[in-house]
Amino acid sequence: MTTQPNVIIIMTDQQRADLSKREGFPLDTTPFLDKLATQGYWFNRAYTTIPACAPARVSMLTGRYPSATHVRTNHNLPDATYTKDLFEIFHNQGYQTALVGKNHTYLTADDADYWYDVGHLSAEDDETTPEYQTFHEFLKTTHFEAALEPTPFPLEVQFPYRIVSKAQDWVEERAAAEEPFFLWLSFPEPHNPYQVPEPYYSMFPPESLPPTLTDESALATKGFKYEWCRHSFEKAFPDFAEHMPRARANYLGLLRLLDK
Repeated sequence: MTTQPNVIIIMTDQQRADLSKREGFPLDTTPFLDKLATQGYWFNRAYTTIPACAPARVSMLTGRYPSATHVRTNHNLPDATYTKDLFEIFHNQGYQTALVGKNHTYLTADDADYWYDVGHLSAEDDETTPEYQTFHEFLKTTHFEAALEPTPFPLEVQFPYRIVSKAQDWVEERAAAEEPFFLWLSFPEPHNPYQVPEPYYSMFPPESLPPTLTDESALATKGFKYEWCRHSFEKAFPDFAEHMPRARANYLGLLRLLDK
């Protein structure tokens, strides 16, 4: 057996740090994560290099700012500039590497020893079972916004369950291996579309949610970029404001689902 430590990076997508009890939020959305944070090292003053998905992920992989990687948007990943990244470094140290879940970087399946790719609306094994395929079709009906009713599929079909199951299988296969492993476990959730099955759908009812810290009345003060963003949502989804409480409730349900 190897004496080198195995390394797992667990990443979620679009998860707010302030919606957990450890940060003072009144609802118990992430009990396991809160326990993990208070029993280990809790970097509660850590900041992202950029509040955009692909550039932030590339920075995490390479240790470089977006100004150095040249990836400043979600749409110019081919411009990624770096010398070495985490996968290459671990591989050169004799590690087996795996990416299980959402990628959204310049990485390809050839860059890892094990690869299971999942997006926001689909996974690479969707066509392996009729239930997976039907779930994929259901996700498309959300129009990448939110589902107003409980998701009519069991937990086992949801991406987090499938991602964890794939990762567990790979880790167990390596139990007797000589080489250590590096695993990037990457969840597309709680990014939209905001949808959850029961019991998570009913766990945080819209009428029980604490008020938001601000509302649309602050847009004029915040400026054009915020006004433009709100207008874009309302143009795409005229009932955006009406659906917001349900979307918030689903988001909190997704937090608990991920925590579980």
